[in-house]
Amino acid sequence: MASSESWQSLLADIRPVTLSGVAWRVACAGAERARAELTTNLTELQTLERLLSGSTTSPDRRLDPLLRSPWQQVSWPHPRRFHPPRQGAALYASLELETALAEVAAARSRFWQALPANSRPAALRSLHTAFSLSYHCPSGAQLQNPPFRRLRDLLTGSDPQPTRQLAVVLRDHGISGWEYPSGCCPHFGLNLLLLDPEQIGASRPGEQQLWLCEVSKQGVWMAHQGRLLQFDHWSNPSSADPPALSSF
Repeated sequence: MASSESWQSLLADIRPVTLSGVAWRVACAGAERARAELTTNLTELQTLERLLSGSTTSPDRRLDPLLRSPWQQVSWPHPRRFHPPRQGAALYASLELETALAEVAAARSRFWQALPANSRPAALRSLHTAFSLSYHCPSGAQLQNPPFRRLRDLLTGSDPQPTRQLAVVLRDHGISGWEYPSGCCPHFGLNLLLLDPEQIGASRPGEQQLWLCEVSKQGVWMAHQGRLLQFDHWSNPSSADPPALSSF
């Protein structure tokens, strides 16, 4: 199941469905990255954020920078999983916060592992803003359901060509957004792709959380207000198996 013709036959009896709800994205801003460079561990980062939280002012939210962030995929293992070259913009998000964090953890793990061994830091730290957004897509598809469910390995695998072909077929069928299983989440949580900015339901994000990320040879940790998530390293980028996730 890798050709456009095969996808066409699979979509023959598919009818668009309405996708609506709240999704999560994670952004890493330059200012937040600079804060991380001033500290040496997650505890110091948390202390710095507590100090800053009472002294900073809220920016003008009429055009929130989080919602103006580039419409592009940041997940691993392949950017533009459903996005052929020279296609229009697309927004990638996750239906659950834990799925979005798993995507970020896998990307940070791969980045850390790709650094030269003689210059790789013992711990690579960064700050990330997780934020929710409402959406409404009247012409969507759910790739986690039949007839696509049996093709989960293809949808989450390391080769982006089949899903790029599927994206073209979906667009041709008038589909403007779809849900699909994440290859980075241990429970194959759902991601979301939207093709039209008008599908965003509000001009500002909903809930916002600041997550602290630290990558070392032991794995990836992400912390927020006493909650700590631990991810194993992405050990085999060519495999569809996602990194493990534990919470404690």
